[in-house]
Amino acid sequence: MFKANNMRLWKKIILIYLIVILIPILVLDYFLSKSIGAISFRSSLELSKVSLDQLGENITNKLGVYYDVIDGLSNDLQFNSYMNTVYTTDYDALHDYRAYIQPLFERLNYKISDVVIRVYTQNASIGFSGILNNSMEDLKREGWADLSNPTGGVIRWAGAGNSIKLSNKEYLGGYRFLLNSRKDYNLDSVLAVFFRKDELYSLISKENEGGKKIFFYNEEGNILVSTESESEYRNIQDVKFDNPSSEKSKGYFLAKYKGSDYIVLNKKIDQSAYNINNWSITYMIPTGTIYASIHSIRVTSIVLSLLCIVFSLILTHYLSRNITGRIKKILVKIGKVKRGNYTISDEISGTDEIGILNTSFNEMVDKINTLIHEVYEAEIRVVNEKLKSSVIETRVKEAKIITLQSQINPHYLFNTLESIRMRLLIKGDRETSDIIGMFGETFRLSLSSNHEWYKLADEIRFVDSFFLIQKYRYGDRVNYEKHVPAELLNFYIPKLILQPLIENSIYHGIEMKSAGGMVTVRAFIEEGELVLTVADNGAGMEEDELQAVREDIRNSAESVASLGHTRIALKNIHTRLKLMFGDQYGLTINSRKGFGTEVRVTLPVLDDSGEGGMKRV
Repeated sequence: MFKANNMRLWKKIILIYLIVILIPILVLDYFLSKSIGAISFRSSLELSKVSLDQLGENITNKLGVYYDVIDGLSNDLQFNSYMNTVYTTDYDALHDYRAYIQPLFERLNYKISDVVIRVYTQNASIGFSGILNNSMEDLKREGWADLSNPTGGVIRWAGAGNSIKLSNKEYLGGYRFLLNSRKDYNLDSVLAVFFRKDELYSLISKENEGGKKIFFYNEEGNILVSTESESEYRNIQDVKFDNPSSEKSKGYFLAKYKGSDYIVLNKKIDQSAYNINNWSITYMIPTGTIYASIHSIRVTSIVLSLLCIVFSLILTHYLSRNITGRIKKILVKIGKVKRGNYTISDEISGTDEIGILNTSFNEMVDKINTLIHEVYEAEIRVVNEKLKSSVIETRVKEAKIITLQSQINPHYLFNTLESIRMRLLIKGDRETSDIIGMFGETFRLSLSSNHEWYKLADEIRFVDSFFLIQKYRYGDRVNYEKHVPAELLNFYIPKLILQPLIENSIYHGIEMKSAGGMVTVRAFIEEGELVLTVADNGAGMEEDELQAVREDIRNSAESVASLGHTRIALKNIHTRLKLMFGDQYGLTINSRKGFGTEVRVTLPVLDDSGEGGMKRV
């Protein structure tokens, strides 16, 4: 006998849920989505058939327009009179052409643009334009007309399977043999009207959405226009279908074309009034287009089913809480533990899953309490001791570094340089003495402060001294100018920003030009930022070299040891500025071979906060 009370609780809930809710929902979803999918397929197929019918009507109407042009022109009395008249003088022929024929052609071209009208005739007395000066020999040579049965009256179509080339454009055409009333109604002229193949393609291209393939061909299978290349397919027999299904009785069949699955529809077009008999349109729809909508319906159905399942789960959970009061008591104890109360009483009895869960929970709380009071507190003490030791070691190392730094007395270097300068001065070498003095001044300025900030004025003074030293070496080959407004001189910048850039301009720009050059330093405010530029009219760089330099200074993973001295200086300055101020600051380099290089430095506008730090202005 089946005893529900002996089953595990989770088995009871799952069994009830499967029997009452989940299985019916899944079965209903399967049959519903399958039924809706079939309806959607039939609906999409019917819409495609309607589109195919409309396409066939549009193509027939378009061809009917050109048919009417040929028919109307060939039945025009003045046109036929002109064609059948043999003129004795060119004046008479030209007069009639301008009076009757030319206005007729102009009216036709006004009504229907982009058509080409040609008359091929044996009447040599009327050849006054590109329309009329074509002989029957020209027609034979062009080869697009069927001259095997030249009977009058019937308008025929040309260009199927092999477009007519006129002025490097693809045309289709219609033509009619004209009978000469002067010679017992013998055939001696052909009237042809050519129209752009794009006129028909524009109709099928509107249906070419979603990867559809369309072929329009005559009774012989020769393709007039299609969505595929004419060089690939000239006749419908050239279009190969793989594994066609046997559902043609339903008005369509399934087949593979170029590796993809298609639904293939065929429509016959018969319009005897336009001499269109047994022509056809093959209309191919990718199955993915139709199945995509079916898939969307199925996804919607699955989502709705999932929502039903979720709702049923919530309902099942609610009902289970009503009949399992002991679970609620366990949840109350869990809440106490979450609030830090690890003193719990055992109020739940039983040996089923709830009882086992209660016992395991009590044991877990006891173990957690033990870990908190014994192991965890011991771990905290160990970590604190390690942190204290680490802080002490760090401070000892810093003290050692400061002690070593303090042992370097820059005054010794200053005094030594001053002694050398005075000795040179005593010997009368004033020029060298001045250079040593300026070098000592630049060295003193670079080490004059314990901070890495100083005013822009200090940097400009440092640059001035540096240039005087360079003038001593290069003479008039190196020139220098600066454009720094006085109101910017009291703003603070990181030390030694401009000097390495100027040094690069001299050594790698101007020094490489025999005529020397000019280094220009500018400072200005742009969009609330301080901008410094160092520009030279030196040798400059090729584009690939410039890109390499830019990449080197941007690449934070690049090893400094692998870079040259120039790129090390640029990379260090760029990295300093980004670390100090953020990624929007740093260097921008522009160069042109033979014209020079400009390095642009973007900085925030900084002033002294009065507390040993900098503040933005």
